Amino acid sequence: MKNSPENQPEKGPFLDEDKTLDQEFVDCMLEIEKKYTNFKKHDKIRIEQWTKKLCQVTTNIIWKKNRNLYGKLLLSNVLNRSLQEPFTRGPPEGALAKLSKYDIVKTI
Repeated sequence: MKNSPENQPEKGPFLDEDKTLDQEFVDCMLEIEKKYTNFKKHDKIRIEQWTKKLCQVTTNIIWKKNRNLYGKLLLSNVLNRSLQEPFTRGPPEGALAKLSKYDIVKTI
């Protein structure tokens, strides 16, 4: 019974999307880690607060997509060496507000 279909790990497009989202996020966070060293101490702390918030573990694909949008926006801020909303203050308690791709495009 161990090899029955019911006992096999779930495979398919959702698992692939999940892994892809996680890898994109890891790549983004690694790039931020490399590039944020030239910020003032106050801004470094703010960036670290946001990366900690974004690194909270989840299995929810919708949250992962939103997390990745925040990550891309934070990376853009870091590359431009200027923190913009929402990164000018600490991350909120609880869930992050939903960002859209439009929010990202108009900000970048």
